[in-house]
Amino acid sequence: MKKYLSWVKHRLECLYLRLVIMITSLRRRHTQMQQPLRKILVVRLDEIGDMVLTTPFLRELRRNYPKAEITLVVKPAVYNLVELCPYIDKIKKFTKANGRWAFFQNINQSKRFACHELEHDYDLAIVPRFDSDYAYMAGAIAFFSGAVKRIGYAPWVLPCKSKLDAGLERFYTDFVPARDGVCHEVERNLDILRYLGCTIENTSLELWIDKHDEQIAKKLLSMAGGQRLLVLVLSAGAKHKEWPIENYIGMIEFFRQENLLPILLGAGENTREYADEFCNACPEAIDLVGKCSLRETYAVMKQCEIFLGGDTGPMHMAAASGITGSAMFFTHWKPEYIDTPERFGPWEGNIQVIQPNILEENTNTTRIKICDVTKCLRRCISASKL
Repeated sequence: MKKYLSWVKHRLECLYLRLVIMITSLRRRHTQMQQPLRKILVVRLDEIGDMVLTTPFLRELRRNYPKAEITLVVKPAVYNLVELCPYIDKIKKFTKANGRWAFFQNINQSKRFACHELEHDYDLAIVPRFDSDYAYMAGAIAFFSGAVKRIGYAPWVLPCKSKLDAGLERFYTDFVPARDGVCHEVERNLDILRYLGCTIENTSLELWIDKHDEQIAKKLLSMAGGQRLLVLVLSAGAKHKEWPIENYIGMIEFFRQENLLPILLGAGENTREYADEFCNACPEAIDLVGKCSLRETYAVMKQCEIFLGGDTGPMHMAAASGITGSAMFFTHWKPEYIDTPERFGPWEGNIQVIQPNILEENTNTTRIKICDVTKCLRRCISASKL
């Protein structure tokens, strides 16, 4: 019965999508894309880490189109992270719906958003997301924006995406050819620019803060004294990406021996719970969980020396800051390389990846031993002294 209801729901979604696109296309005037490009729309409704990995794309987009007006659409949770981006002229926030009927709600919300928030004379709309867009509907915003050319990755580039995004290809006019094999998300983003004939000069990550953010960070760390500062992120966006809190607690004596003062960062209910448990065992730790904006978090990281955590958005922020450290990834391989360092690992930074022993069955973060993490951190500490 569930399979039948799921099939009926999917058929209704497809019919509704066709109807909306047909009506919108009939009302739309066919125009030519202006050269050089005057207005560009980028729709990136993903999470913190995905946004950090998009920063080289934004910089290179501006370098290749210095006179174009560039508008970026993001989810509210990451707005603070890109608020000071010098490569964007306008930033818009879009809040997507969740729940059983979110597909229909997001189609309608995308249309209203485009009507009231966007300018409808874009020459080009870009959706950098490589994975499924079903839960985000960034492609719908690109379509309803009225952009003459709308480019992204086709549903058939991934088996899972081909099932979830069936029919969403109607939102686009052009598709970026996907590379064969595994590829890091930074390169996937930059491949869109290469498809447009752009050149790439700099692939490094980049984030932006102001003096106020720096002052807040210095104030929060004023009690640190002369100890070396260790960024500690105890939680992740999914349980299977988290190292058990008892393992972090088991490393407290190592932190003390190495004169490392843990700085707890992050947000969310799980992080708060883990932070309380960790601080009970390590009273000297500085607990900044839920106390910093994203920019302030980055400002704090820039004053620290070592990072330790899992596959999280803050891990990518730490990589952008240039500090050294260790990041734990729970698997060596999954279908479509989801949650693997090959696609989502720290980019071009000093953060080393730690994974379970590939010879062990049912590998996950619980199989990463404390001794392996301490060995990796000792190497990072030695390198930072050079």
